[in-house]
Amino acid sequence: MTIPAPDDDLYAVLGVPHVAPHMVIRDAHRRIIRESHPDLVGDSTATERTVRANAAWAVLKDPVRRAAYDRRRASRDAGPSTAADDGSGSDGQVPSWGPGGVRPVSVAQLREAAARESAYSVIGRTQRAAFSAASRRVGAGIVLVGTIVLLLVALR
Repeated sequence: MTIPAPDDDLYAVLGVPHVAPHMVIRDAHRRIIRESHPDLVGDSTATERTVRANAAWAVLKDPVRRAAYDRRRASRDAGPSTAADDGSGSDGQVPSWGPGGVRPVSVAQLREAAARESAYSVIGRTQRAAFSAASRRVGAGIVLVGTIVLLLVALR
């Protein structure tokens, strides 16, 4: 069984581009595990592929570890003559992984990603509206019960 070497491209292990969002990387990992899990497929190449996929996922699932990996990968690909990344983007780019930025994306890409999230969908808006209405009803009920209790205490 082989764990990816430091020179291995973890994105290539999972078969995704280096700019792939978290959900695509997660789905690729799950697909590889379904196809080559040692309990389902008994050969050693499937076992090795599963171990490599799990090792790649262990790094790429965590934003901090992924950012560090991306920095190491970029510096390795660019060679020793590159300057340090100061986090400033160009062409309307903003850093997507916190301080220092690792993978610049455009504002349009950020909006597109937000639109795909369930919280911003029609269903998400409906759920938020229902939750707000239920919260108001509960709050009104608490105020009503409190008022009744205060009136009963005052009348005694």
